Amino acid sequence: MMAMGVIRYFPRRVDVLASLHDAATVAVEAAHLLGDLFAEPETACDIGQQLRDLERRGDVFTHEVVIGLNRGERTSIRQADIRAIESALADVIESMAEIGQRAALYRLPATEPARRLADILRAQTEIVAAAVPHLPDEVQHDNLRRSVMELHWLANEADHELIHALGSLYDGITEIPPFVQARRWEELYVLLEEATNRAEKIGHAMLRIMVQQF
Repeated sequence: MMAMGVIRYFPRRVDVLASLHDAATVAVEAAHLLGDLFAEPETACDIGQQLRDLERRGDVFTHEVVIGLNRGERTSIRQADIRAIESALADVIESMAEIGQRAALYRLPATEPARRLADILRAQTEIVAAAVPHLPDEVQHDNLRRSVMELHWLANEADHELIHALGSLYDGITEIPPFVQARRWEELYVLLEEATNRAEKIGHAMLRIMVQQF
């Protein structure tokens, strides 16, 4: 059931691109909160709840996109590409909420790899939020192409961060409690890296949109 704070009656007409941008803005908010969580782990419980609230808000906006498309709302962009962006955005927001929930449960100390991966994800969400309003604008092709490349580069950077973090994560561990903590960090690092891959998928859809417009 949706929390009362995010209940929103779907309008007769839906501005699909505006709702898509609203969802992208929620993703940015969630990514900033995730960065705060890994900078100050003692805030994990509070931020975990805020991330769950943002997930529900994001669901409202992504559902508006789907409803608008199902009602035949016209845009200059193919429905399949809008759905791909909507789906990837929903996945990114859901991933961040899941990471926040697990971090609140595990109560782990701060680590540099977690902060760096969260920073990468934040940068990706900001790129997406800035790009979405310009998707129908052919004049913005150069900027959109740059956004697609930046999403790809950031996802690659997250891959390297994950490899580096996992490479030494279990070094010197000989007892069970440190092993359990390292195992939990591995879980969170992998979830963070997977979220950056989901954000990169938005770039794939953006690229298809640009190709269709030529």
